[in-house]
Amino acid sequence: MVTYIGFFAGALTTGCLIPQIIQTHKTKSAKDFSLFYLVALIIGVASWVIYGILLKDFPIILANIIALILISFILYTKLKY
Repeated sequence: MVTYIGFFAGALTTGCLIPQIIQTHKTKSAKDFSLFYLVALIIGVASWVIYGILLKDFPIILANIIALILISFILYTKLKY
């Protein structure tokens, strides 16, 4: 049961990035995102991945790896355009 709650929480929090990705992709702009925010968020989410690995907690690992990919796309867009 605990694992299902972890997957549910991860899906909701990571899924919240999807509208931002869509908007960023459509406009080819991430100007509304602070560079400091994106870098700090990537470091924080990467730390969650490490924490999940140390605990061997798959929901934490999976949700945060996906979040890292999505946030990295926003950062890439910000730096490119």
